[in-house]
Amino acid sequence: MLNKHNFKLVKPMIKKAFFVTALALFFANYVSAQSTTVTAGSGKGSDTQTGDLNCFQRYEKAFKERGAKLIDDGQHDNVVITVRKGNECECLTGKVLIEYGAVIKTYVKMEDGKYEELNKKFKTGLGDIYVFNGISKTRTTIDSELINVVFVDKINPKKANYVKAPDVPKDF
Repeated sequence: MLNKHNFKLVKPMIKKAFFVTALALFFANYVSAQSTTVTAGSGKGSDTQTGDLNCFQRYEKAFKERGAKLIDDGQHDNVVITVRKGNECECLTGKVLIEYGAVIKTYVKMEDGKYEELNKKFKTGLGDIYVFNGISKTRTTIDSELINVVFVDKINPKKANYVKAPDVPKDF
């Protein structure tokens, strides 16, 4: 029988089991979602012939190369919200609330410094907005917009370059 005392002992195990399961599900979904990227266009979008990347693709490339720290539960004030549709991509400043490793609420920063909740109708529920390697799983709106949250302050620092030895003098 689960009572108040036993629940305190079991609660950390439930959290860990939930997190591991969620991470495994997210990773499987994240891999499949990565095949959905903007590949052609101009302006804010991507142009594969010139090698230009949109803002989401630049973040995605940097995070793949450098990795990111784990995202803790709580409010994160320094995030970028990417909104992609067709060949257009817009990156917005915002903040999010994370619970049990999932994005629960998303807010966009307005020009007056205030925040408004991102009110989009999504094809999927809240239960699958997990963060992997500093970027949330891609969510699709009913208007076919692709939305991610990028935790820019969680990216690992750039790897330091090697120090080159001085040239060998001619009279060495």
